[in-house]
Amino acid sequence: MAIKLSVCMMVKDEEKNLPRCLKSLEKLGLLKDELIILDTGSTDKTVSIAEKAGALVIIPDDVDSFFVDTEYGRKINFSMARNESIKHATGDWLILVDADETLEGKSGRLRKFLSTVPDTCEGVALEFVDMRKAGTMEHMRFPQPRIFRRGFIKFERIVHNLPKFKAPALFFPDISVHHYGYDLTVEQTKAKRERTMGLLKKQLLMDPTSHWVYFYMANAVGEYEEDLDLSIEYCIKYIRNKDEIEKQGYNFNPGIYYLLVQSCMAKSDVELCDKWLAESIRQLPDDLDIAMAVMDFGVWQKKPNVIIKGATQFVNVYDEMVKDPLFCGSRFTFNFNERALVKALFHVSMMRMNEAVLNLGRIGQLLPDFDKKIADIIKGDIVREMNTIGAPYIDSSKIKLP
Repeated sequence: MAIKLSVCMMVKDEEKNLPRCLKSLEKLGLLKDELIILDTGSTDKTVSIAEKAGALVIIPDDVDSFFVDTEYGRKINFSMARNESIKHATGDWLILVDADETLEGKSGRLRKFLSTVPDTCEGVALEFVDMRKAGTMEHMRFPQPRIFRRGFIKFERIVHNLPKFKAPALFFPDISVHHYGYDLTVEQTKAKRERTMGLLKKQLLMDPTSHWVYFYMANAVGEYEEDLDLSIEYCIKYIRNKDEIEKQGYNFNPGIYYLLVQSCMAKSDVELCDKWLAESIRQLPDDLDIAMAVMDFGVWQKKPNVIIKGATQFVNVYDEMVKDPLFCGSRFTFNFNERALVKALFHVSMMRMNEAVLNLGRIGQLLPDFDKKIADIIKGDIVREMNTIGAPYIDSSKIKLP
């Protein structure tokens, strides 16, 4: 029997983004089976756009119950709306998409892939790519569960809603999710951050044991260096509640150490930065974000040995993640992008080039003590190797050490 797919969305006033999203789904042939769209109070053309695409549009009679009061007004309870949208699906597998996203790639193997998934697997991750600057710049990417077996998935948390299913997820490499939700004007960015912060604080009021909120609160106040002390406070609260977070069934995100180190550097607090960087290395020596934090700290403090350690580690972990996208798990990762890779490769190259120049300088100082024939052989070896890598020969005898 053929696999039936249900695309599920929740929307409000998305007439600008929805056509782009639906076009991408149609291009991949993912609108053939079922499209479920829950609307939570649109006042623009969103509903008519959805109906024209053949969607089953759900408009709850009690739509106000999907919102909660925050210090910035009434805001959507994301998990409640998400759960309502998937309740109406009839497919074997659910594909969850937001209006400010597109699906890119090829879907030809998807149904066959899902038909071979073992019964013990309830979720499939796709590569999530956060786009900025009108879709011309990749900001970050990481695997994120987006396809779920119907009847085995439920969302929790009113914001940064979390799918609860039997982990781990498998990874399907042919399709990626491109997200445009943070490619906003200054005013839109402020409004979105206020909405998110209001919901995070509301979540903490509703459940004081929701220690996971501190990760997102630290990111919200630290990203633009608005309140570095508060960002550091939230980071430390998140780290100190690690055991409780994991006891509640949530994964601890090591990226918090990267946020913390970045905030400490922005605040020019060397001692605190050094303390938490050392702790992060002890806890997670093979983490991508932590490797970047080590490199950034080395650059900040002008410590070549620290720079090369962090940069080399970053490149190694990055290459492992390319081979296996789930190497660091399906979690939020700040630095799995080509801009960060170029930065690390630059520092690796500069450090090794500097070391090579210094070593050639030492050779230049030592060669006069050698027999001329041996010295000429060594110089010939240097020229040969320099030609091999396409670099011009530097007369090592003329290099002066500092």
